[in-house]
Amino acid sequence: EEAQIALRIADRKRNLIPKIDKARQRIRQGEYGYCLQSGEPIGLARLLIRPTAEFCIDIKSINEKREQTYDHKR
Repeated sequence: EEAQIALRIADRKRNLIPKIDKARQRIRQGEYGYCLQSGEPIGLARLLIRPTAEFCIDIKSINEKREQTYDHKR
């Protein structure tokens, strides 16, 4: 059980580092805080909860619904 938890933590860290790097790049380019798909502001509340967010909540919801539909068709 402890080994599984340690592996999950390591996996999360490994996945988070590239997301942080992308966010830092968007900050340098003046694009941080704007949805990559719609160009709309992501929203402060969402960024406070998930600073690496790339999409506004509306686009994120649409993308998740598409993924669910695709997964159900498999």
